[in-house]
Amino acid sequence: GSGCRPGSKTCAGRTADDERTAEVIELRESDLAYLRAVPGLVEQAGMYGMQPTVIALVVALISDGHVLLEGNPGLGKTALVKALSGALGFGEDPETHRPAVGRIQFTPDLMPSDITGTLMPERGPDGQTDLRFRPGPIFHQLLIADEINRATPKTQAAMLEAMAEYQVTVLGETHNLRRERSVMLDGAVRKVRPPFMVM
Repeated sequence: GSGCRPGSKTCAGRTADDERTAEVIELRESDLAYLRAVPGLVEQAGMYGMQPTVIALVVALISDGHVLLEGNPGLGKTALVKALSGALGFGEDPETHRPAVGRIQFTPDLMPSDITGTLMPERGPDGQTDLRFRPGPIFHQLLIADEINRATPKTQAAMLEAMAEYQVTVLGETHNLRRERSVMLDGAVRKVRPPFMVM
């Protein structure tokens, strides 16, 4: 017993149904060696003396967490996140061709749709115009959210939905930030979810 009852919100916001469907991932020795090498790879990218911070970022990433990075402007927070992305081998999204790292500068006039995306008119090959979802800047694997405290409550709520539920809701339609992808692992095709972490 985990103490979670079906349908009840317990266990740090997870329902019992979530616990039953959560996949247990066993790390092999090669996985652990790879993760241990990440701080060195970040250092090779020019970010020196950041090993404790990089370890904390990796732990947060593999545990589906988010991190508050504090520091004065110009101290390399964005460069650190880009170096981490490179060290982990995150590349461009194959479907959207977006880079793995994104950044949102929050301001008081930023609307929820400015970060989540919205429906835009798009002409199809048959000449018909339809409304299609155009993803906003929140659709990245590693997202730098700068000065979120300056945003309006509605925009902060959209950001919190993304961080807690790994999805955004636009005009009543839900869009997953971690769509499953098929990858080749150990000679077999497996479904994996890409990470989503806000810093």
